[in-house]
Order: sequence, then C-alpha cells, then structure tokens
Amino acid sequence: MTGRERILNALDHKETDKIPIDLGGTSVSGIHSIAYKNLVRYLGLNNIKVKLFDPMMQLAVVDDEIVNFYEIDTKKLLRPIAKFSTYVYEGWKDGKLINNEEALVPLNYNPIEDSKGFYISHNEKILARRGKSSYYFDSVYFPLKDISDIEELKKFKLNNYDDEELSFIKENSRTLRKNSKSAIIFSINGSFREEPSDLRGFENFLMDLVLNRKFSEMLLDKILENDIERFDSFMEAADGNCDIVKISDDYGSNLGLLISPDIYRSIIKPRQKKFFNYIKSKSNYKIFLHSCGSVADILSDLIEIGVDAINPVQISANGMDIIKLKKDYGKDITFWGGTINPADMIKMDNNEIIDDVKRRIEVLYKDGGFVYSYNHNIQPDIVPEKIDLFFKIPRLYY
Repeated sequence: MTGRERILNALDHKETDKIPIDLGGTSVSGIHSIAYKNLVRYLGLNNIKVKLFDPMMQLAVVDDEIVNFYEIDTKKLLRPIAKFSTYVYEGWKDGKLINNEEALVPLNYNPIEDSKGFYISHNEKILARRGKSSYYFDSVYFPLKDISDIEELKKFKLNNYDDEELSFIKENSRTLRKNSKSAIIFSINGSFREEPSDLRGFENFLMDLVLNRKFSEMLLDKILENDIERFDSFMEAADGNCDIVKISDDYGSNLGLLISPDIYRSIIKPRQKKFFNYIKSKSNYKIFLHSCGSVADILSDLIEIGVDAINPVQISANGMDIIKLKKDYGKDITFWGGTINPADMIKMDNNEIIDDVKRRIEVLYKDGGFVYSYNHNIQPDIVPEKIDLFFKIPRLYY
C-alpha cells in the first residue's frame, strides 16, 4: 500500500496494511523549525538545510529524507503566500531561525527588531509581533477592526489567488504527484470563526455574533463567497493533484466551546455546510478540519456537514476522552491525532511514552478511521530523542 492509499483508506474507514502516519502534512501537524533543526542534527542528517515556511508558527518544511526515514504517509502542498504576506512562491534565501541558527527562509521574510521584540511589516503596516522570548509571531493587524457599519463592510474586498500564486500551485502539485506516493494536503480558506477573527480581531468578532448579528452574518457571507471563488481557482490549478483539503477553525478551549452551540448552529454551521457541500459536489477531496480544544459537543454537527477527519483530538480538553469519542463517532469520522498530551510527554521517560501512546493506538486504530500524528505542532521544548521515539512507535510495535 502506498502512503496515499493508506491515508485514503483510513479516511474511508477501510483496512490499512500499517498505521497511517502524518508529520508535516499540514500546518497543524508539523514541527517548529527549532525542533526540526534539533531532530535532523540528532539523526546526523547534516545535509538538510531547514526551510522555514510559516512565520506565525515558525514551522519547517519536512524533507523527503525524514518522510522516508519514518515512513510518513503525507506531503504538504505549500500555500503560495503564508501568514503575514510571506511570499513562499518567490523562493528562498539564507536567513536565521529565531534562535539565530542558519536556515532557508522566504525571500521577503524580514523580521525587524525594536524595543518590543520583533515585527513583520508589509506595505508599511505592522502585521505581526514576537516578544524576544517567544517562539511565535502573533497577528496585530486586523483590517476591519474599526469597521462595524454594514455600508463600509460592503466596500471591503477579499482577494482571490493571482496568476503567480496559481502557477505555483499548479507546478508544485504536479511535482508532488509525480515524485511522491504520499497523500497530498493543501490548506484552503474556509474558516468561519478564524477568518472573521483575522479581519475583525478575536474579541470583536465574538461580540459581533451576539451584539451585531446582521454585520457578522454579512461578513460571513462575504467570506463564504470568496472562499468558494478561491476553491474554484485552486481546484483548477491543482487539477486533481491533491487528495485532502485542510481547514483550520478553532471552536474549542480546554474547558469547552468558545461560542455557544446555539450560535454555532444558527450562524456558522449553515455557511460551513454550504461550503463543504460545494467542495464535495465539485471534487473528490476529503475534508480535514482542525479545531483545538473541546469540540465533543459539536462533533455530530461536523460529521453531518461532511467533515472527514478531525484534528488534533486534544485529549487534555474537557470531554475529549478517546474511548467515548471512538465509541460514539468512530464509524463516522477519522481521528487525526489523539496520541499523546504534549505537556505529559515533556515529563515522561521513554518507556512511559511508549506505554501511553500504545494505549491510545489500541483504542483509535481499531476498525480504522485513525491517522497517527502528534497532537498539534511539535514545539522546541520536545527533545529530539523523544520526537524520534514517537515516530518510530507505530512501525516498531504494529
């Protein structure tokens, strides 16, 4: 079985010859560039030059040597433009990671230091900031932050891909399909909590849902229309050379949902359903939804509207008990993650990691519908010995 077949079988709840494994197939199942640098150094792969592609979460491209070494079944089709107007499609240059180690970075990735730490700007606007001791950049620019009038909202334009971006998608999707037997994953727009939050600011959008519902619904409709246009453009450029579309849209916290189930079902879910139905009607792509936190209360809704896989299955959150989740929903959705709590992994010795992970595999792999993945992105505080062990467990014991 190829990696692609293995992943697609898992998503169809069919038998697989081995446990499907993902590392770096998405921007929510990847590895921080510092952790990746530590891992390739630990493995003695000194020929690998780390490529940083995601400025927000500081993620590294997972190289073919690592994919082959751990028998990874996924490959990420890079977005032409990453967060904060970072032009991945323009190519790479020599640069530095946030710990000053050498790496390749996108040509226009140029963080600037000031008294507060570092910032990223574009077109004379500061888009993101990072504190000097932080591992990440956070958004600080929200173009609709000070707009709450419907007439002003009507004038606001959202962007489709341009010709250079589409050319990048076309060329790279063809290359991946030709040279790889892995399942290919592309991150698309389609977030009806995160996208409006990126435009309005997190707090503003949550208040809009309650206090300015007409405005929030018009904003969501504009996003839906634009996301459909972008999906059409992507689908034409990729020309079948993709298997899974990934959407990030956090609805949960450790304690529960960020918004009430009623608001989710009355405002967000109908638009999700339209978009997901559109994807299914136009393509064979599987839908991978990332939502951190506790999402057990809306998991049946997500299944109903066509989500094929849920990630990261945050086992540290309330209500995310994998035994119950597998029993209640295991026939209808694939669990992509759910393997280990990162906070526990830091404190565990190797034997404890093996025992903990095996216990979860026994639950999640039964009857299919499971992809082995770290719970969200691997952070710099996870030592390379433990990363190495984690990705060897499926092949050593199953």
